[in-house]
Amino acid sequence: MKALCLAAFLLAVPTVFADDKAKSLDGNWVVACMEKDGAPVADAKDSVITAKGNTFSCSKTGMTWKIEFAEKGVVNVQATEGEGKAPVAKTGVAVQGNDFIALCLHDASADAATAGAPKNKCTILLKREAAAK
Repeated sequence: MKALCLAAFLLAVPTVFADDKAKSLDGNWVVACMEKDGAPVADAKDSVITAKGNTFSCSKTGMTWKIEFAEKGVVNVQATEGEGKAPVAKTGVAVQGNDFIALCLHDASADAATAGAPKNKCTILLKREAAAK
């Protein structure tokens, strides 16, 4: 249900990434919620993700995403889900607000595209980490 609501939100909000927006992502982000293949990933909640340029990394999980921002909110990602693992190509959509980023990704392989429904779907909502007072 969360994934369905987020997907509807992603389609309704016209915010798209441009090169200057990608640069504004630098800093720390906190995982508000995450789902893989429709199931919540409870361990991910409240994890801190550091963004620098087009690279997002999480020291807790060893995950690194190198994101290429295309037109109209489309993103292409080289995802490495842990140290020593081979990167996996993913594609999807992204929406950015002032203090949040919503990503909906799936495997970009030819097998995933020809098999009907996308494989290895991931939906993640990040909120900008509050500045220390």
